[in-house]
Amino acid sequence: MTSSKAAENRPAPTSRARVLAAAERLLARGEAGFSMRELAAEAGLSFATPFNLFGSKLAIMRALSAERIAAMEAQFRALPP
Repeated sequence: MTSSKAAENRPAPTSRARVLAAAERLLARGEAGFSMRELAAEAGLSFATPFNLFGSKLAIMRALSAERIAAMEAQFRALPP
């Protein structure tokens, strides 16, 4: 199976995941002051979608932080005692 075929068979990321991934990309580029409009454009979603999903930029940052913490906790749990 070619990589393009594999990509076609993978489920599309949810809008929530796209918003969080876009926020991460913007933050990684040093654009912490991004607007919700910029975030929606980066995610390839309508302007209203981040608001409908999260309600505010603060809620997006909290969700992103929670995901990062959960990933770190999983890594620590996987370490030998």
